[in-house]
Amino acid sequence: MTKPYLSSIFFGDIVYELIVSVFSIFIGFFISIIWSYYVLRPYYVYLSSKMDEPFYDGVSMVTSAETFRGKYFLFNGLLIFAPFVFVASVVPDLLFHNIFYYMSSVIFCSIILVGFIIDLREDIFVHPRFVKHGEISILEHFSPDGYCYTAYYMLCMIIIVMLVIFGVFYYLFIPNTDSIIMIIIGFISLVFTVFPDLIDKVTPFDMKTSTGFIIYAIFIIILLFIISLNVLVM
Repeated sequence: MTKPYLSSIFFGDIVYELIVSVFSIFIGFFISIIWSYYVLRPYYVYLSSKMDEPFYDGVSMVTSAETFRGKYFLFNGLLIFAPFVFVASVVPDLLFHNIFYYMSSVIFCSIILVGFIIDLREDIFVHPRFVKHGEISILEHFSPDGYCYTAYYMLCMIIIVMLVIFGVFYYLFIPNTDSIIMIIIGFISLVFTVFPDLIDKVTPFDMKTSTGFIIYAIFIIILLFIISLNVLVM
């Protein structure tokens, strides 16, 4: 059996597994939506009707970040994303037993957990809002009232992906110093991104503005990218 033939088989397996993974993600989102509206909502209505202080009005969207707060917010988020994580990660792993799906599960769960923390810090982060400028309404992401929710959450996703792939999983299978550095730097970067008010006090630029965020994001991404290259070429 020739080497090109083996390579074609290996490449074919990767493409096939990638297609299944992408398909599973879409199916997972679809199932999560159905689960939220046709299972969780009736359950919340029933459970809330049995409580002295109802926590759900039966009308609001269960997928909205504004519907629940505190312990109910975290509980609701876990219930919403549970079927997605199962369909998008656990099912493909049962089919292929590939480390790729274990890694995907960790990334998904980490992104969801960080999203919960950012959502609970509503006194710090602000969601995009339409602001009228004359007769035109413009969607503004950055505001002096707080840090841009969308921008910082997206940066958190990038950090988590690089941290898990080039840090945690590389160290588990090929222990090396560069992976340890990635874990440490990646974790610190993630903490500063979730709690930008901590580092904003010492930066020469305002991280609530688009310019300040871009400078911060470019610095973090370049730093993690350089460490990732070191991990790959070790």
